[in-house]
Amino acid sequence: MSLSVWLFARPLSWAQFISVLQWVSDGKYPLCHWGVLVTPLDILSINSILLQTRANSDDDTVELGNMYELVRDGHNMNSVNVERPFSLKSLNTNWQLFSAKYIETTHMTHEEIELEGNYCSRSGAEH
Repeated sequence: MSLSVWLFARPLSWAQFISVLQWVSDGKYPLCHWGVLVTPLDILSINSILLQTRANSDDDTVELGNMYELVRDGHNMNSVNVERPFSLKSLNTNWQLFSAKYIETTHMTHEEIELEGNYCSRSGAEH
């Protein structure tokens, strides 16, 4: 099965207090929180959904795929947070202001992606 891969970016939470940093521009992601959406939906379907997000903001039944995000813990270490399923409601709650860019398709399964992403922790390497 082919899955679409999207890069999402949103301003960091503290950026909302600095008006210049509130907007992300296409292709430029300074001071942003990043996420990678892996979805079985094709590019036309995702584009259509993203254009209609505000109209259906409470709809938790629309599943977009899996969202992979790096999060920093209290010990200043990064770990991966996977939100599955990533729903339209999650998008509107956690990604109110965002930029999304289609990257490519992959034939990897979600399990293979997660195994690949955990390589550092399996090998004992530093994050």
